[in-house]
Amino acid sequence: MVVKVFVNHVDLFLGRALVELLTNTVVGSTVDSQDEEGEEELGDAANQSENVEEKYTVIGTLSSPDAIAPKRVDTIISAESRETLVEALSDCQYIIYDISKQAEQAEEASFAVTCLYDRLDEWQGQKTFVCLSTVLTWANSKPVDPEDEEAAFQEGDFRKRRAHKNFKAQIDAEKTVTKCGKKTQGKLRTFVVAAGLSYGMGEDTFHSLFRMAWELKVSELPIYGMPDSIVPTIHVCDLANIALHILEGHAETRYLLGIDESQNTLGEIVSSLARNMGTNKTRIVSSDEAFLEEGVSQFEHDLLTVNLRMEATSVLEMPFEWRCREGMTEHIESIIAEYKEERKLKPVKICVLGPPAAGKTSLTKMLSKMYKIPLLNEETVLSETLESLKESDLILQSSDNEEEIQQAEANRELLTEMEQTMAEEGQYDPAQILACFKRKIGSMACLNQGYVLDGFPTNDANAKELFDITEEDETGEDEDDSIALKLPEFVFALDATDEQLKERIQSLPQDEVEALKATETEFLERLQAYRDNNTEDNTVLNFFDFFEVHPQHFDGFSTTTEEMAKEIRCIIGQPHNYGPTPEEKEEMERLAVEIKARDVARAAQDLAAKEAIEQAKRKGAQAIWEAKVQQVKKQEQEALDEAALPLRTFLMRHVMPTLTEGLLEVCKVKPDDPVDYLAEYLFRNNPQIE
Repeated sequence: MVVKVFVNHVDLFLGRALVELLTNTVVGSTVDSQDEEGEEELGDAANQSENVEEKYTVIGTLSSPDAIAPKRVDTIISAESRETLVEALSDCQYIIYDISKQAEQAEEASFAVTCLYDRLDEWQGQKTFVCLSTVLTWANSKPVDPEDEEAAFQEGDFRKRRAHKNFKAQIDAEKTVTKCGKKTQGKLRTFVVAAGLSYGMGEDTFHSLFRMAWELKVSELPIYGMPDSIVPTIHVCDLANIALHILEGHAETRYLLGIDESQNTLGEIVSSLARNMGTNKTRIVSSDEAFLEEGVSQFEHDLLTVNLRMEATSVLEMPFEWRCREGMTEHIESIIAEYKEERKLKPVKICVLGPPAAGKTSLTKMLSKMYKIPLLNEETVLSETLESLKESDLILQSSDNEEEIQQAEANRELLTEMEQTMAEEGQYDPAQILACFKRKIGSMACLNQGYVLDGFPTNDANAKELFDITEEDETGEDEDDSIALKLPEFVFALDATDEQLKERIQSLPQDEVEALKATETEFLERLQAYRDNNTEDNTVLNFFDFFEVHPQHFDGFSTTTEEMAKEIRCIIGQPHNYGPTPEEKEEMERLAVEIKARDVARAAQDLAAKEAIEQAKRKGAQAIWEAKVQQVKKQEQEALDEAALPLRTFLMRHVMPTLTEGLLEVCKVKPDDPVDYLAEYLFRNNPQIE
């Protein structure tokens, strides 16, 4: 038997979690078949437990017409047609409505449950209606005990709840759902779950904070409102499991608090996130300032400024394995891992090696811009490290954290050593440079987004120290994937001969040579040092080969930087980030318009040039044709003239002398019949007749 579950907005955050859980769950699998005491209360779900392989079939709606439904959804209906909606609900045994995000869905849920209640006699069997609401319907509730700040709201206090001003539609829907579940003799069972702020997977309510932390575009992660506000929370998978267990008869009350055990404050949540994925710094932001933050809506502000001390009872007794029973701060590392995996925010780690002047810097700059990852070359690493080390004095003066103080003291010691070395020797010690690279690779920016190394490490020893390669890593005794997390994923080597490199340096302008510190002496020293560190048998490339990160070689002279970057993009794939920023999208659109206009203008020019060429060809062909016609006429005239030449000679010799004399005679005589007279004259004077 097919067991159908209706879920609204299956394409959204909670909807996707519900679809994933329901379509992978065997009907009745959460029911303990040996527990006969509550068998009647379990209803139809227990009866379905015999169908061991039968899984739930999901019918649902979408949040917008162009939204994409999860693959496992059986049927999508349009809620715009109320008749279609009611028909679909009547055909489903279970209905789950998420009203936590939109007032329109709260109104739709009220309509749906009212229709089911009004038509109790029109459908057979039992139906279960679960309304997933929000704790914001409690936001303005009076304290349980004004004299006891530690007193928490319980599920039994739901009749005293007062909603936030922007969540009136949700509390009205809760009341309607509760009311429609009464006096139905169990035919329509209704439940309301006031869910905490959901987190997990790709994030929803906390997404703006997670994104700010991952992108590291802000130096301090914002805490909206009061940092000591207690925020009820729940992992989205745990909330989906609560809904499933309500369907299968595990709810002891009709109104439940869907929250975990934590009593985390907003400050604790944000600080934990900043420490594990951000800059480890936070700042308090007022309500007025909050709306100036990019990507923070009124709805998110309302959620993140809630302050409710609540304790759940029923959901904690449900027989399922919680994902995050203890809350966000206790599971922040796994939550961050879920977020990165769901959003496909995998760090891109690249290393580009090669001799000096081979084109590494140009290529790494292009790759850094293409993938939006930090560029790590000696100049940037040293400058950024020195800048961060100089902040240690401020930390020592302001921090009370023992761990932070110890780190600040170590930083100040390293800074002192580096300044002393620079003052005495005019350059930093190789060990200090290596230490700076190691600090940078371990920074949160590189852990989040990745990096592109420019010409470093220079030898095998540097590589081992930089990537924390242990003896177990080298011997292969450590069988986990930790070594893969330490090393770059892609290594590219630019190849060039000494003659090619020298020729390139000699062709550069003098000011550019000085800026690159590539005068003849400096360049030859650097080139020789590179060759000494990279002999045929001993090269840092062998280090990567040993750990199966096989370098890919490019000819630094026969291939342009753009061509290499394009080929590398084909090897690595698309950037693993949020894509272009709004400003970048605007610039891309502007460039696209310019390119289109340029293409149109070029096409018009090409068409005009083509028409001009065709016109010239036509004129040329016309001229050639006319010339040929004149030539033919001339030839015909010449042929006629040539053909007429023998006839003229004949006439002049044999006819014209006698004819001329005859004509003269006619003129003299002027006979009455000149033609006859001329004929007689010619006959008499014919020289051929004797």
